[in-house]
Amino acid sequence: MLSTIHVNTRNVFRISLGTIAYGFIPASIVGLALILDRNVILTLLVLPAIAAVIHRSPHVALAITALSVMFVEALHYNLGLIPRQVTWLSDVFILLFAFRVFFFAKAKFMDQRDPFRIPLLLFSVVFVCSTLLNRVSPIVTLVTIRQYFKYVILYLAITSLPMSLKDISWSLRFLFHVVLIQVPIIIICFLLGIRGDYLAGGLGSAGGTAVLVVLCIASANVFIAEYIHRRRFLSLLKFLAVSMVPAISEIKFGILILPISVTITALLAFAKHSKRALITAIILVPLVLGLIMAYRSIYPSTFARFGSWSYWSDYVNQEYEIEKLPGHLYLGRMARIRIASTHITDNLAAAFFGEGPGETSDSYFEAGKGSLYPTILGDVSGIQFSLVLLELGILGLFLSGWIMIRLPRGLAKLYKVTTIGEDKALICGLFGTSMILIACIFYMPVIFYADPTSYLFWVSAAYLSLSMRKLKEPSGQLT
Repeated sequence: MLSTIHVNTRNVFRISLGTIAYGFIPASIVGLALILDRNVILTLLVLPAIAAVIHRSPHVALAITALSVMFVEALHYNLGLIPRQVTWLSDVFILLFAFRVFFFAKAKFMDQRDPFRIPLLLFSVVFVCSTLLNRVSPIVTLVTIRQYFKYVILYLAITSLPMSLKDISWSLRFLFHVVLIQVPIIIICFLLGIRGDYLAGGLGSAGGTAVLVVLCIASANVFIAEYIHRRRFLSLLKFLAVSMVPAISEIKFGILILPISVTITALLAFAKHSKRALITAIILVPLVLGLIMAYRSIYPSTFARFGSWSYWSDYVNQEYEIEKLPGHLYLGRMARIRIASTHITDNLAAAFFGEGPGETSDSYFEAGKGSLYPTILGDVSGIQFSLVLLELGILGLFLSGWIMIRLPRGLAKLYKVTTIGEDKALICGLFGTSMILIACIFYMPVIFYADPTSYLFWVSAAYLSLSMRKLKEPSGQLT
């Protein structure tokens, strides 16, 4: 009897402490940032409400996080409708997800069946070693931890919460439909005369047009997979809608990658759905031709140079000074990789552990900027390959690659054993998407710094991790 009372008392204390942490600990953290705007009272009211949503409906909280990732940057930077602090909404949600796990869930961090367990642990070790070896500033370290591990924390929270696979798959599908909503926004911006790299839709400065195009290609993979597996004509229309974006956005990479990624998705489904997979291949031919013709019509001068080898060579190797940032260079993708590779080979420690996390990165806070950011190395860190190579060395680059490869490998295995059509379609689409995300490490930040693609990768990883855990349980069923 006494032991029961003791256990109940301990649980009441634990829950009470958790409730306090929910409302006041995050509120004090964000409140410090908001105090100059005198929005502390509003913060104290909003944060417990967010915490309540996370506690009662984690999948709804995930959906709101997706909305914040996809729109708040544009609402602040492009339209000026919200203060700068609101752009940290996704950070607040992730922080409260972590509190939710710590105080209210029986956490199963890094379950032995987790496919990302070993590479994530090793990556964290390299991150710490690089920080210590390079004596990185504590402020830079704190800022950089957010950039590298923000969505890793979300991943750990999702895999530790009592969320069903249905909830996570719903959250992923919600994200892809949010991307679909971007299509009319892009068309309106296009009709208003916005072109090229400024055609970023609701993403604003979150990574701009390149990130939006990658998300549209990811959505195209999922929608075409739904058509192949579930015979939904509406899914085919959605696929065609998101496929327009690469052509009107002047992203050459998108026109190249879209047919490749969709072909990868169709090939995975070919064994059991050969007829509809072949229909997809047939659809791709006029689609690609249409995209090329649209691109030619919208950007004739750029298209005219496509046949020149010197144009492509200059494009990937170019180096020219940025007028708005004296002393800084715009570098082509290969130029960035070349400079980063040459730099780290000058020092053995730098070769293996890099120059330190955050040392080549920019920051909203002056004290959070890396010591090497003002140099040419600050211009090199615009793509994930050169960024990780410079900051975490060969070991960090290898481990980040290992983390990313685990996703398509696990999804391919999961696809073979899944029997539910709806789940099979999602897994097939995520497989094609994950392959493209790997290719994008030579083009842009993917699982670090770019919030939309980081969210997509780590929520997909959480879906895979929980699916594998369910399959290894005695029932062996995905629910």
